Amino acid sequence: MPSELDIKSDRLAEFLDRSRLDGVLLQQRRNFAWITGGADNHVAEDTRLGCAAILATAGAQVCLATTIDAPRMELEELAGHDIEIVVVPWWDPERAHRIVTDLIGSAAVACDADPFGLGLPPLPEEFAELRWSLTDEEVERYREGARRVTCAVEETCLSLAPGSREHEIAGLLADNLRRAECLPAVTLVAADDRIDRFRHPIPTAKRVERAAMIVCSATYRGLTASLTRLVAFGGSLDNLRWRHEAACAVDAVAIASTRPGADMADIVRAMQAAYAERGFPNEWQLHHQGGPTGYTTRELVATSATALIVRPRQAFAWNPSVAGTRSEDTIIATDAGGEVLTVSESWPVIVPPAGDHVVPRPDILVRS
Repeated sequence: MPSELDIKSDRLAEFLDRSRLDGVLLQQRRNFAWITGGADNHVAEDTRLGCAAILATAGAQVCLATTIDAPRMELEELAGHDIEIVVVPWWDPERAHRIVTDLIGSAAVACDADPFGLGLPPLPEEFAELRWSLTDEEVERYREGARRVTCAVEETCLSLAPGSREHEIAGLLADNLRRAECLPAVTLVAADDRIDRFRHPIPTAKRVERAAMIVCSATYRGLTASLTRLVAFGGSLDNLRWRHEAACAVDAVAIASTRPGADMADIVRAMQAAYAERGFPNEWQLHHQGGPTGYTTRELVATSATALIVRPRQAFAWNPSVAGTRSEDTIIATDAGGEVLTVSESWPVIVPPAGDHVVPRPDILVRS
């Protein structure tokens, strides 16, 4: 059976042939992780660009790294890979330019970034689609990463108490993720009325009194898992539960509909219809509904105009929301519908109707 890297090499060769290219230069973190099977080229966390690049052709790969990062690439990230390391001096841009220019020669190469000022053409947008259909090895790595991220989020939720500040919750989540060898990508935390008011609640100094919502995206070996969980501390939950059940029902429809060959626009339209059936016909307009994920938090935001077909073993994270609540997990498209990766056996669930399909969704965790 072909390995993950063999499959990707074949995909790349086909892409180069139809794009009339000899190679690609990949420095974006998502592309570096994809082509190397999960290696990490990041230093700064606030940029999509890494500290090293892969020059990939149909037959070989070369890693371009400065004298700063070449040792780590060779001894850690790319150890065991058949990838040559070419070292360029960080202090001499002109020499670095010459080294890379000589390496590329007359080859037709496109890039996702141009760190050496070569004037290369941009990578065709279709390159992203090479990442979409996951290999068996990627799916197994994704399951493991999703398990780790889920445990970190739910451990954080179980540690909450009235009086906790949103910043403290975010810090605890970051600690739990790092302990699980995962890198935080998105952290949203909302307490009480901020859950109702804001769809993107970055953490503040507000303290939790009645309820908290944690939204998390985190990466493990290149692949990003996303999920949302809600915790409540007593009091009447009738209004909140009604809204949460509506969001979960929309999510269940989306998950059941996410099958290879399905039209993404049709899935979004089915979600919009589910909102209306639950009495919230316009709520979908207040936040996007999610879409395909994998080597980034969202490959794109799906809408009713998205003319794309779901691929076999493509990852998705739908995130329908109703004021005060949200339902979100990471799934893999299968013929039976979405396989939920960010699942646990201990979290309470509800099972909203989703046609003929049973799709358990995370309920609100009620703590005394």
